[in-house]
Amino acid sequence: MIIKRLQKTAMPCRRGQLDGIVHPMPILLSDEAKNEYPVFDEDKVRKLIANDNFLMFVFAELGKDESALMQIFSSFVLENNGYCKKYKEG
Repeated sequence: MIIKRLQKTAMPCRRGQLDGIVHPMPILLSDEAKNEYPVFDEDKVRKLIANDNFLMFVFAELGKDESALMQIFSSFVLENNGYCKKYKEG
């Protein structure tokens, strides 16, 4: 029997309207992400990966598809101040 672990997620929204962000937001955001929630941009994530050997390795292990990009964005950009700053700078 295989038991999968569920990840808690929340959807960001503004009072009275949806913000248009369709990917899940991690509960534990970095300080940078708390100040201004960065929107997923595939080109910016790919650029971040191209400039970081560790992220390049993780991306390859995850399968190099859109799902892998979203996982890197959620796990590293939103939860790590250093990656979040680099992502925001473009």
